[in-house]
Amino acid sequence: MSTSHDQRLLQADADQKVAVAYREAAKCVVTACERMVEMYVEAQNDVPPHVTEDLATAKLEFNQLNRICLHHAARKLDASIRSGGANSDNESAVILFDAQHPLRGLPEREQ
Repeated sequence: MSTSHDQRLLQADADQKVAVAYREAAKCVVTACERMVEMYVEAQNDVPPHVTEDLATAKLEFNQLNRICLHHAARKLDASIRSGGANSDNESAVILFDAQHPLRGLPEREQ
């Protein structure tokens, strides 16, 4: 992962609208990478390693951004429920889920 990836995650964590926009962009990248793989398969060619690596990277970033969006939604829901006088701990549940189901990183690239 690159510095720009880390920057996007930090920006997404700070702002829900940015998180949603980045997630939508990441979804488009995943779709494009999946289509590229399909084209190699349809042409009955081997899928080059860099194409499968790009797909794995795109999926990981999409999943990370999806979780950030989930955190934002849980915070917003908690605030809404608490404003009504009730207790709410959805954000803690999301954090616990993340801890129990960590996203797997990318496999090491071959040199």
